[in-house]
Amino acid sequence: MTTMFVVIEGPDGAGKSTLVSELAALVSSTSGRTVRATREPSDSPLGAFIRAEHAAFSPRGRALAVAADRANHIDGVIRPSLEAGDVVISDRYVPSSLVLQRLDGLSLEEIWRYNSFAPPPTLTAILVPDPQTVSKRLDARALLTHFEERSTPALQTLLYGEAADFLRALGWNVVAIDVAASSPKEVAQRILAHFA
Repeated sequence: MTTMFVVIEGPDGAGKSTLVSELAALVSSTSGRTVRATREPSDSPLGAFIRAEHAAFSPRGRALAVAADRANHIDGVIRPSLEAGDVVISDRYVPSSLVLQRLDGLSLEEIWRYNSFAPPPTLTAILVPDPQTVSKRLDARALLTHFEERSTPALQTLLYGEAADFLRALGWNVVAIDVAASSPKEVAQRILAHFA
C-alpha cells in the first residue's frame, strides 16, 4: 500500500481548511482508505494553547513551541496513522513554520534547525491564491491572528515560494498550485492526480 501523507499549505485565507476537507472526502471515496485529516498547530492541549495564547510567546519561544507541538503531532497522530495504512492530510506543517516564524524575524536556517526532525510528506501542495480574494476573506474574519495582522497575502505568498525552494533543495516533493480560478473540488482532483 502506497504511503500517502499530503500537506496543504499557503497564505492565511487561501482556503487550506476547505481544501483539506474536500481532498479527504475525495480520497476516501475513490480509494476506500481511511483518511486522517489533521492540522497544525495540532488539536492537542499544546496546540490549543499555541493558538489561543500566541501573544504570550517571544518569536523564538513560539517557534520552539510550534516545533514541540509538531513532534507530538508526528509521534502521536501522523506516524501511527501512516503505519496503520491510513492516508494523512495535514492543514499546515513545516512550511508554515518556515514562513510564519520568518515574519517573527527568524532565519530559514534557524527555523529548520528546530524542525529538521520532521519527516517529509509524500506531497506538499502550496496554494497560490488570488491576493484580492484572500484580502476579502481576511477582512470578513472577526479576529485576525498575530501573523494575519503582521503580513499581507502577497508577502506570505513570496515567503511560501522561498520556503518551497528551500525544502525542494532538501529533497521534499513540493508543488505550487494556482487556486485563483479553481473550485476546491477541482484543486483536490489536481492534487490527487499526483498519485495516479
